[in-house]
Amino acid sequence: MSRKKSADLEQTKQELLEVGLSLFEQKGFNATGIQEIATSAGIPKGSFYNYFASKDDFGVAVINYYTKFNTEIWQDLLATTNEKENSYEALNSAFLEIT
Repeated sequence: MSRKKSADLEQTKQELLEVGLSLFEQKGFNATGIQEIATSAGIPKGSFYNYFASKDDFGVAVINYYTKFNTEIWQDLLATTNEKENSYEALNSAFLEIT
């Protein structure tokens, strides 16, 4: 059996983070189990530990993923506003875009 490529490992880790974020948003951290996360991501439960040392470690990674993802969205929204707009108009445009 061949070992997974680095890109495949990163893709699986990304899938775990996305699934975890979705489940945490729906059910909360305490009500979401590792088995559910692994099953939703399409991997065996034991493989979860190839990516994260514990559920707490995973929770921190999900928070970091969420923060990075949302920061990029806000930066993109604010960057796309017209340079002639003032700060209020830039923020207003960004808020209108996300609602």
